[in-house]
Amino acid sequence: MIATGICKTKPYYAAIATVLFLAVLRSSDAATVNAKSVSFADVNTAVGLAKEGDIVTIPAGTATWTSTLSITKGITLMGAGIDITTILDSVSINSITGSAIVINTTLVPGQAFRVSGLTVKSGTRTAKPISGAVINAQGTCFAYRIDHIHFDQPYDKGIHIGGWTYGVIDHCVFDTRGGGFGAILVQHTNWGGGTNNFGDGSWAEPAYFGSEKFMFIEDCTFNNHGSEQTNGIDSYAGGRYVVRHNTLNNCLSLNHGTETPGRLRGSRAVEIYNNIFKFTTGATVGQNRGGAALYHDNIYTGSFNNTTITQTVFREWYPFHIWAANADSGANGNNRWDANDSHGLYVSGTHTGGNGAATLTDKTKNWTPNQWVGYSVTNTTKKLSTGDHYNSYITANTANTITFHVDSTIGAGSNGAAMTFNTGDGYAIYRVIIALDQPGRGKGDLLANNPPVNMKTGGVAWPNQALEPVYCWNNTANGHPVTVSSTHPTLRANRDFYNAPMPNYKPYTYPHPLTGPAPPTNLTVVSGP
Repeated sequence: MIATGICKTKPYYAAIATVLFLAVLRSSDAATVNAKSVSFADVNTAVGLAKEGDIVTIPAGTATWTSTLSITKGITLMGAGIDITTILDSVSINSITGSAIVINTTLVPGQAFRVSGLTVKSGTRTAKPISGAVINAQGTCFAYRIDHIHFDQPYDKGIHIGGWTYGVIDHCVFDTRGGGFGAILVQHTNWGGGTNNFGDGSWAEPAYFGSEKFMFIEDCTFNNHGSEQTNGIDSYAGGRYVVRHNTLNNCLSLNHGTETPGRLRGSRAVEIYNNIFKFTTGATVGQNRGGAALYHDNIYTGSFNNTTITQTVFREWYPFHIWAANADSGANGNNRWDANDSHGLYVSGTHTGGNGAATLTDKTKNWTPNQWVGYSVTNTTKKLSTGDHYNSYITANTANTITFHVDSTIGAGSNGAAMTFNTGDGYAIYRVIIALDQPGRGKGDLLANNPPVNMKTGGVAWPNQALEPVYCWNNTANGHPVTVSSTHPTLRANRDFYNAPMPNYKPYTYPHPLTGPAPPTNLTVVSGP
C-alpha cells in the first residue's frame, strides 16, 4: 500500500457532521420502511428498499441470523427496543478473514447512520472469531450513532469502529464473556482517507482534544462476566476515543501501543473522564501503551493492586519484528525508528556469568555504580525466531553487573518472555531518547507501506513526533488520588506526563449532539407487513 503524502482531514466534513445528521432525521423526503419480521431475510429486504435518510424499523420478536446484514446507505435501523427485538448471532466465521459480523456498514463522507433498539445475543455459534464484531463500522462517516442496544454475551466483541468513523455510542449495555472478548474496539485505520490501512494518517495529525473528532462512548454500562479484569474498551491502529459518564464493572478502558499486532500503529489519543469503575476482584486502575491521553474526574471503587495508571513502552524491553532497523526491532538506542542518543554505541562485551541469567555480568569491567541507569542493553547473541535481538532498559549496575527490567507479560512461548544471558553471549549498550509512538508523543511525519517507510525521508527514520503530554487529575480510587507514572527512562514526569489538568482544555459538548432529537413522526410508510 503506497501513500505519497499527508492526506489531511477535510474540515468541512467534520463541521457539517452534526448538522447533516439532524437534517437527515428531519428531512421531509424521509420514509419508514417496516421490516415484516426480525428475520434476516425480511430486514435485508427492508434495507434494500430504503433510500438515503430513511428509517428501517424492525418489529418485536426473536430471530436467528446466519448471514451478515451489509449496509452502504445512510439510514436509521430501528428496533422495537432492548430485549424486545432480539437477534441471535449464528453468523458463521469466514474461513478467509476469520471474522463473523452481524451488521456491517461501509459508508462514505456525507452519510449519517444510526442503529438502535436491539438486543444481540449468542446463537448456535460458540466459537470466537479472530476479528469482526456484532456491529462493524467501516468506510468514512462522521455522523455515526449506536444506541440503546444490549450486547448480551455474544461470542464476539460488541462493536468495531474502523476506517475513518466517529460519532457516538450511547445508552448501550455490554454484557461480555470472560476470556478477553471485550466490548468495543476503536481503530482509525485510514484516518485522512486514501489506502493507508495501518492508522498512520491519524498519527500525522494533532490530537484534537476537546473536539468532535473521536468516537464517543457515553452513558453506557459494561459488565464483565469473567473472573478476571479485562479491557472493556480497547484501541490501536490510530484509534481515537472518548469514554465519559459510563459505569464499568470489572473492566477498564485501555489501549495497545505500536508493538502488537503487527504493522498496525498504536492508539493515537483518548479522553477518559467522569466514569465509575467498580471492581469486585483485585485490579489495576489502568495502563497507557502509547499516544496522548487525558484522565480526569473518574471514580474507582474496589480492591486495587495499585492506584497508578502506568505509562509503558513494550518495545523498550521486548523486540517486535515489524519495526526492525539496524538488525534490532526493540527501542534500544540502535533503531532508526526511534530518537536515539547521537553518541551511538557506549560499550560492548561478553557475559561472563552463568547460563539463563536475568542479570548481565562482565568481570572485565569496573563501572561506576548506576552509571548505566536509563540506558538500554541488548543481547547481541540471543535472538527470537524472527532474528530480532532481545533488549531491555537498565535499572541498576555495580562495578561489573547490570540489572535490567525483566517483564514476562508478553512474548511467552518458544522464544521465552524476557531477555536472559548465557555464558559467552555478547552485549551492547546504547541509549534511546524517545521511542516511536510512546506515551506523550503525537503528530509526526507520515509513515506508509508495509514494511513501513517514513514518507518524508523515503526510508527508515524517526518521524519527529511532537510532544503531547498525558494529563491526569481529579481521579480517585476508594477516595485516594489516582496518578500517572512510569519507570521507563524515556518517559519523564512533568514533560511526558503530568498529574495536573491539561492547560486550556475544555471537554466536548455533553451529551453528544448526535444523541438528539428523536426521529420525526410524520414519515411516509413505503413498505410494510
